[in-house]
Amino acid sequence: MSRVQAHVTESLSRIIFQYVVTNFSNEEVQKGDLLFREVTEKDYGIDGIVELFYGGEPTGRFAWIQLKGTQSVIEKLKGSDEVSCSGVSKSNLCYYRHNNVPVVLVYVSNVDRKFYFINLQSIFSESRYTDEEIPDSVTVRIPIENNSSDLSLLVQMINDYYDNREMYDEWEVGKSKYEDEIKDLFEPKISESVGLYDRVADGMHNRVFS
Repeated sequence: MSRVQAHVTESLSRIIFQYVVTNFSNEEVQKGDLLFREVTEKDYGIDGIVELFYGGEPTGRFAWIQLKGTQSVIEKLKGSDEVSCSGVSKSNLCYYRHNNVPVVLVYVSNVDRKFYFINLQSIFSESRYTDEEIPDSVTVRIPIENNSSDLSLLVQMINDYYDNREMYDEWEVGKSKYEDEIKDLFEPKISESVGLYDRVADGMHNRVFS
């Protein structure tokens, strides 16, 4: 694909994604509560941001978006309920998984204007792969249910990330508080034991050497 063709494919995929996101609504999400903003200075393959609102009010929840476009219809893999998207670089994946913001890959067909999406951090987490185990170029498999016909799954994907992070933060705070309580509980007893040991040792010393 020439540079001009690649630019056209990229531009069309962005337009398609932005249109679907901007016009999405359901029982929980009002039209306009899902907002896509393009990133002009692109780093590590990030093309834009999807931000979540609730009733027009910002939630502080958003995701980085990496767009991959194709001039073909995206076909389901044989014997699988997934589609595949190739060409995700190792350097980008290593950057994404150390990020504190969810990074969503969006694979767009400019032919039928359908797209599929997946949270890259969920499949390339540090617990599953080391940086050395990730190949230079990766093909990502995306479940077919993660598609443009129902963006509630994208909203859920972003919310799940932040809900899990909040639970982890609360666990860390609780853990720290628990450790402090344990320390407060045992430190006086340890001090008492040390003091008793010192008194006994002094007594024995006085008896032996007096």
